[in-house]
Amino acid sequence: MTRSSEKSAYHHGNLRAALLDTARSLVQAQGLDGLTLRAVAERLGVSRSAIYRHYSSKDELLGQIIMEGFEQLRAATAEAAQQRAKRTESCPLDQLHHMGLAYIRFAVEHADLYDLMFHPSLIGRSCDTVKMASLRSYEVLTDMLQRCQQAGQIKAGEPHRQAFAIWASLHGLVSLCRGRPPHAVPEATLEGGFEMLLEQLMAGLATQQQWRSVLQTDTSD
Repeated sequence: MTRSSEKSAYHHGNLRAALLDTARSLVQAQGLDGLTLRAVAERLGVSRSAIYRHYSSKDELLGQIIMEGFEQLRAATAEAAQQRAKRTESCPLDQLHHMGLAYIRFAVEHADLYDLMFHPSLIGRSCDTVKMASLRSYEVLTDMLQRCQQAGQIKAGEPHRQAFAIWASLHGLVSLCRGRPPHAVPEATLEGGFEMLLEQLMAGLATQQQWRSVLQTDTSD
C-alpha cells in the first residue's frame, strides 16, 4: 500500500476499522502475545506510522476493542429485556431472566472477545473509557433489579450487591462451561445450567410464587 493510499484510508475512516478487525483476528489466532502493532501493520500492508495516527500503543488498541465489547454486551442484554417487555404477560423478573440468557449467548458467540474483556492481565491496565463502558453494561443489570424491587418481585436490598451475585454466577458458569477438559462442561448445557443457577439465586431474591410465574411464562412461549 502506498503512502497516498494510506492517507486515503485514514481520511475515510477505513483504516481504523481495519486495525480493529485485524487485531481481533491476531488475538484469535495467536493469543494476546501475538498481537503487536508491527504484526498488525504487516498484515494490513501499512506502515506503523499509519497505525500511530489512530493508536499510540498496543494497550490503546486493545482498550478500543474491549470498550466496544462491553458496549455490545450492554446492547445485547438491553435488547433482550426490551423484546420481552413488548409481551403483555412479561414482567421485570421475566426480563431479568432473558437478560441472563442473552449474556450467556454473547459469551458463547463472541468467545474470544469475551475472554479479552475479562483477561486478568488487562483488567488493571484498563483506561477510564473502558471502565466506563464496563460500568454501563453493569448498570443495565442493576437498573433491572431496581425495577424488580419496585414491582415487589424480589426482596429489598442493595441492587449493586444483588447484581454482583448474579454477574459472578453467570461469569463463573460461562468460565466453567468453556474451560478445558477434564473439567469442561459441554456448551449445550449452558442455558440449562443457567436455569438451575438462576432458580437458586431467585430462591434467595424473589418469592417462589413470582419465580414460578416467570417459568410458566417461558413454557408457554
